[in-house]
Amino acid sequence: MKILEKNKSKLIDRTELLIEYPHIQKPTPTNKEIKKELSKELKTKEELIIIKNIITKFGEGSSTISAFAYDNLEELKKLEKYIEPKKEETPAEKPKEEKPVEEVKKEPKEDVKETKTEEQAAE
Repeated sequence: MKILEKNKSKLIDRTELLIEYPHIQKPTPTNKEIKKELSKELKTKEELIIIKNIITKFGEGSSTISAFAYDNLEELKKLEKYIEPKKEETPAEKPKEEKPVEEVKKEPKEDVKETKTEEQAAE
C-alpha cells in the first residue's frame, strides 16, 4: 500500500487520503482488507476509517482508493450520518408447517365421455 496524498483538514478532525493499493493477479480488495491495512499504517482504529471509493482499472492490477481517517468517533458520527453499524443477523425463523389439505376426489363425468364417443361414431 502506498499513500499518494495525505491532507490533514484543519476545520474537521480528519485526514483525507489517496492510496494506491497493488493487487496483481488478485481481485479488487474489500473495504475490510483496506481498513485493516490502513489502520496498521496510520496506527488508528478501524472504526475511524471510512473508505469513500475504490477505483480499479481493468487489467492494471492496482486500485486507487480515497479514504477518510477521523481523529475521534464523535466527529465521524457528526459528519458521516449515513453510516450506521450493521445489525446482527438473527437466524430466520422456520416457517410453520401447514397441515396438508385433504384432496377432494372428483369422479369423472361419464356422460361427457359417452357423448363424445357417440359423436365420433356418427362421423
